[in-house]
Amino acid sequence: MKITDPKVGKLHAVTIIVPAFNEARTIGQTIESLKDLNYPKDKIKIIVVDDGSTDKTFEVASRYSGIQVIRKKNGGKASAMNIGLKETKTELVAVMDADSFVTEHALWSMIGYFRNEKIMAVTPALKVHDPKGFWQGVQYVEYLFSVFFRKMFSFLNGVYVTPGPFSIYRKEFFDRHGGFQEDNMSEDLEMALRIQSHDYEIQNSINAEVFTVAPSNFKSLLRQRIRWYTGVLNNLYTYRYLFTKQKGYLGVFILPVTLVSIVLVLMFLGYYGVFLASSLFRNIYQAHLINFDIMGAMSNFFANFSILEYLNPMLVLMVILISFTLTIFVLSRIYSQDKGNVLGSFIMYALVYGPIFGIMWVTTVAHRLLNLKIRW
Repeated sequence: MKITDPKVGKLHAVTIIVPAFNEARTIGQTIESLKDLNYPKDKIKIIVVDDGSTDKTFEVASRYSGIQVIRKKNGGKASAMNIGLKETKTELVAVMDADSFVTEHALWSMIGYFRNEKIMAVTPALKVHDPKGFWQGVQYVEYLFSVFFRKMFSFLNGVYVTPGPFSIYRKEFFDRHGGFQEDNMSEDLEMALRIQSHDYEIQNSINAEVFTVAPSNFKSLLRQRIRWYTGVLNNLYTYRYLFTKQKGYLGVFILPVTLVSIVLVLMFLGYYGVFLASSLFRNIYQAHLINFDIMGAMSNFFANFSILEYLNPMLVLMVILISFTLTIFVLSRIYSQDKGNVLGSFIMYALVYGPIFGIMWVTTVAHRLLNLKIRW
């Protein structure tokens, strides 16, 4: 089943800003994918902003003809994007992470949405590039869910994040309301909420596929998510005035559900942490009473086993959530026309994502409470 995008009207000129810090390994492929876009070449300008890289990012980017490469002192991604905005003269401006790659039809799929003057940004369908191993496989499934939900939220005028890999904006919004916040951990989420706060809209093209390199190990993933989730907490607090019926589904449904889901995950993790700890101590104590007779302990366990003890409300809720997850997974693959062989990744996602998600949020909250430094 295919969701169609609006027909392209005006062929807007687009400036694509690529902020980069130590991305020598991937930036060449990023630039090549941008140069291969199926769009009039005279309507595209590419600006690479090297944010004080210590590797060969600048040298690699400079090999490509027809693009502008700017070198600056390290100041963060948002500062690099703002440098690019100062150089932008076109009506539209896109931001492209230097570890991500567009498909040739992506820009064409997105440009038609700008026929509506109220739309200030359009987001793509962001997926994981060439997933390998457990962690990237789990993220591949997670990103598929994001593709589906971002499109559903766009129907409700409730897209609340404009991801770094190839979101497109009207330049006039930056001219009126300022550039990206350079001290913000999630400048893309802040920008989306700022757009919504001024009563403009954000749309999404589920056909504009963009692929990004996902963290390949838990340590890198945890660092990334601490940054993201800290940004979520900070920005939702800053824009708490959006939680109102005047903001439609965004204010009365999407943002509140986002907060509630965080609280439920933390409660779920805490509940089962206490449950497992109490069960462990109880079994150790029972084993002690029978002089650590393992066979006797097993017999005692099965003699007193009751399925009702384990069919508690939280377990029933978990079964319901897994069933819901499977349904959304199938819909995500249908509407995004994904053909990857990710059944194994989905099984692992269904089994472990909840606890992992909870651990990441607990770690994020701990960083906030203890005022710990957040590392990139």
